[in-house]
Amino acid sequence: MRTCKNYTDEDFIKAVESSISIAQVLRKIGLIPAGGNYKTAKLKIKNLGLNTDHFLGQGYLKGKTHNWTKRPLEEHLCVGATCRSSHIRKRLIDEGLKENRCECCGLWDEWQNKKLVMHLDHINGDSTDNRLENLRILCPNCHSQTSTYCGRNNKK
Repeated sequence: MRTCKNYTDEDFIKAVESSISIAQVLRKIGLIPAGGNYKTAKLKIKNLGLNTDHFLGQGYLKGKTHNWTKRPLEEHLCVGATCRSSHIRKRLIDEGLKENRCECCGLWDEWQNKKLVMHLDHINGDSTDNRLENLRILCPNCHSQTSTYCGRNNKK
């Protein structure tokens, strides 16, 4: 934490009692939740003998539902998009724009009685060009045979 602290022990105690994580404690007392601030906060909690049984940490959403809205798929289907290909592939299939089968050989999502994960191929090799006409669902075998597989033949 800073050498000149802008909070009292009482402020720190209130922050710990009303928070669900060390990161939230740090934010409440005006510090960035990064670096040595975590170690210093943990040490201060120990020295003051504060109870942290109510901290949830990384599991703060476990078992809860949320109503966060998804961005419309159309916002991802453009040139320059930064969304992961796996997310786009899943959304294309879930929203009925593509089938979960290889567009080259017709193989469905099972091979030798095991689940097969299809790949999203960018036809022109540009992984940020997510226009629908540039995307196709391929099985791993067909995808590995494309001229742009894993960055092959990309202009640098």
